[in-house]
Amino acid sequence: MSAGENDAGAPPPYVTYLRKMARLKATPVSLENLFRFGKASYGDKTQRLRNAQFLHNELQIRIAQRVVELEQLPLGLPYTTPIKSVIGWYQDYFDRVAESPFPQSEEDEEDFSDMLRFILQDHNEVIETTSRGVLEVRANLKGFSLDDQRVVDTVLNRFYLARIGLRFLIEHHITSRETQPGYAGIIQSRCKPVEILQDAALDAAMLCERIHGVAPRIECRQLHRKKMRKSVEMECNGDLDTDEDITFTYVPGHLRYMLGEVLKNAFRAVAEFEGPVDDEDHLSPIEVTIVEGPHDVAIRVSDRGGGIARPKLPLIWSYLHSTAKDPRIQDELLADGRTSPILAGYGVGLPLSRLYARYFGGDLDIKSLEGYGTDTYLHLSRLGDNCENLPPSVMRSPAEGDSSLPRGASNIFFFGDRRSWKENVLVGNADPYYEA
Repeated sequence: MSAGENDAGAPPPYVTYLRKMARLKATPVSLENLFRFGKASYGDKTQRLRNAQFLHNELQIRIAQRVVELEQLPLGLPYTTPIKSVIGWYQDYFDRVAESPFPQSEEDEEDFSDMLRFILQDHNEVIETTSRGVLEVRANLKGFSLDDQRVVDTVLNRFYLARIGLRFLIEHHITSRETQPGYAGIIQSRCKPVEILQDAALDAAMLCERIHGVAPRIECRQLHRKKMRKSVEMECNGDLDTDEDITFTYVPGHLRYMLGEVLKNAFRAVAEFEGPVDDEDHLSPIEVTIVEGPHDVAIRVSDRGGGIARPKLPLIWSYLHSTAKDPRIQDELLADGRTSPILAGYGVGLPLSRLYARYFGGDLDIKSLEGYGTDTYLHLSRLGDNCENLPPSVMRSPAEGDSSLPRGASNIFFFGDRRSWKENVLVGNADPYYEA
């Protein structure tokens, strides 16, 4: 008998409703629209109410799909204690959203936002616990096939990418209530990569010094689109030239996570390849180049940490692979309260960073010269009209192929009866939103 079934073998009504929601399509949104909605929401109670109404339906779809995806993980992962815990958390999130009244007033919106704050509290627990489940299976397996690895990576990529979107929508709605110059929700209109780079470099250096006793220097330069022949040279621990810094509309929390992971790997590679040494002057510097192009902002991080063997390059994107010896979490090195901490040993840093980059149409790529060093290229869209880069497998439920729901069923939630699922389902109206 599968989880959630009763003695008769049939799932209880709330499970039926969750499966039904999981078959609907998520709605991709553009960074431009999110920024506009974020600005409009501050001081505009009507706009905030509209946002809450959209989220009331959209979050049920996205959370339900995450439950189904986790239950479909291969290699017995859904039966591990860590993955069971994560599935339970997401089922609880779904219940909380589904049971909450459809927001129809300012008070409803405030209550709904308070409930969303609770969901955000999982912070890094989901990533860490999911990773522990993967490590548990990896440790128990004598070996796994390439097909197994591909399936695990595909499902977890879909899950983590969707989780990024889920948390982004929640946090953006909550934060849009506050006013902060230059921000709309969690989106910054003039995000400065060099400032975020400095912050990430300090944390990566602190971690490297704690483990290896010393950390390499960083040398950074910026190349402006209108000044391609005149680079701006600077030390990342020096003063900032606010008139010269490259800026673009982006989510600083996302960029902070990506740069933190890339720099952490670069620092460690140099310290291990050229160490042990007494001071940073005996380590090759890490060179960072920030370029403002017509379509994107590109960041290259170059290290001389010995590079990666070509046969091992594909493994860096797999959740079944890790370069660190012992998993550990550095909670004290949080960039801020909204970003994930630096995870070491879980094999998620680079794959997650690439997902953050791709979320709004960017990308992360790595080129390596074995025996010399590695270049990491981070491309970030500088335009605000890029859609959430949700692949079809994320926009659609993994169970959609089995769906018998009519086309456009997802839109029906914006009209008609707004009663909670418990009122509709548990009192006998088992199919409240799809009646003929």
